[in-house]
Amino acid sequence: MSRRFVTLESAMVYIESLPEEMQSTAEICQLPPVEDGNITDDEHVDEDNLDEVTPENVCDELNVAVMHEDYESDSESIDTLPVEKTSWNRRTCFTSNLGDEKPLALHETASELISLSPTELFHKILPVEKIEDFADKSQRYALQKGVNFEVHVEVLMQFFGLILLSGYHLVPNENHFWSTADD
Repeated sequence: MSRRFVTLESAMVYIESLPEEMQSTAEICQLPPVEDGNITDDEHVDEDNLDEVTPENVCDELNVAVMHEDYESDSESIDTLPVEKTSWNRRTCFTSNLGDEKPLALHETASELISLSPTELFHKILPVEKIEDFADKSQRYALQKGVNFEVHVEVLMQFFGLILLSGYHLVPNENHFWSTADD
């Protein structure tokens, strides 16, 4: 059972009018105010008074909820609500119907890519303008953090190249990436 009040005093009067066994289960909840566009954080509080302060009034409505054994609710209790069980099964087979068509060769679908070097192919995916933007944004970020940092497009391209190389060229140790010995 719950009721709404405008002032804290009227909510307290209501709680005190309840039987004692219901008073101990009463809960007061302050509802958030309806915003009218005039939002402020000004408080009218005596800052010199360090005693425990009981608020005289609240910004908006109060909701007083009282739960008791004799109280019957119209809504279902949480215990009686159905619980949805999730069953996890391992799937052993996966079938995908891609059709009987064979994939087309690269020279048939994108003949303009055949003549490009690996670097030019990379720049088709990640243009130089984008890498320049990365360098510019990195320098701006460093300046915001107060770090004297300078990055060039060539350095970023070497960094991306190293990341790509480390993705498909596996070595047993991190230090082997810097080795000049034959693989």
